[in-house]
Amino acid sequence: MDLTATIIPKSDQLNSDDLMTGPVTVTIESVSAGNAEQPVDVHLVEFPGRAYRPSKSMRRVMVAAWGKESAAFTGHRMTLYRDPEVKFGGTVVGGIKISHLSHIEKRMQIALTETRGKRKVHTVDLLTETAQTTPARRAPAPVDAWETDPDAPPAPLSDHTRRQMFAELTKHGITDEDRQRAGMSKILGRKIESRGKISEDEGRAVILDLMGRPVPGTPDDAAEGGAS
Repeated sequence: MDLTATIIPKSDQLNSDDLMTGPVTVTIESVSAGNAEQPVDVHLVEFPGRAYRPSKSMRRVMVAAWGKESAAFTGHRMTLYRDPEVKFGGTVVGGIKISHLSHIEKRMQIALTETRGKRKVHTVDLLTETAQTTPARRAPAPVDAWETDPDAPPAPLSDHTRRQMFAELTKHGITDEDRQRAGMSKILGRKIESRGKISEDEGRAVILDLMGRPVPGTPDDAAEGGAS
């Protein structure tokens, strides 16, 4: 029995305890404003409903790597890991740090404030093609869900993934129902007769595929074109 699903904290955010089994490579779906204490919510394709809320140091890493405009982060990937030595209020509590990023040219070394008057160099490596194709660990479903039974049907498409999928289709100018079915059929490699009859994993596959394509009207569009 894999106990991973039984140790996931019940939370609306990604916690360092989620990474006790090892680093995870994730895809940024969107970024939104949080609250005064945690001002940035990074929504992840692999963890629907559970935002990554980066510390100030990790926000500085993201800005240094990708710039200040969070809208540009959509589709970018990063590898997160648990650093057990992170302190909060003088107590060692553990925290989440970034080890790899996509969309950078080479390894980055950034001097970050560790404690008052003390700085430490944090290294971020380029997320290579090999790393990007390594499946990210999805947030485990409850132990009695379909994933524990190989004969059970795939998980149905969630409302969250459905909204994101149609948002991506619309962004690429694919708004007609017939074109949407054709586009999803091409991406998934099987005929889709109804937009509602795809699984959660298939919906995420459509999102990731579209995120990797240039949006019509961009300079790269003429080279690659949109889904059809």
